[in-house]
Amino acid sequence: RWNRPVYGVADGVPHLRVENRVLPAGPTVVDVVANAAFYYGLVRALAESRTPVWTKLPFEAAEANFDAACRYGIDARL
Repeated sequence: RWNRPVYGVADGVPHLRVENRVLPAGPTVVDVVANAAFYYGLVRALAESRTPVWTKLPFEAAEANFDAACRYGIDARL
């Protein structure tokens, strides 16, 4: 629940990062370990991918998914 993609521009260069605030925030040790495994697995998969993540999903599809998630929450069809 504290993992989220963040788009930013630094020194004129656009970049995408995953913001993570979950590691110290879990209600139980099991939750903390599960969230850490998810986060570090995601980071490793993205770092080792041969093609950049932004080439795998058109902006229009990401925008539509974001809109649906905002409108329908957990019931959204993405």
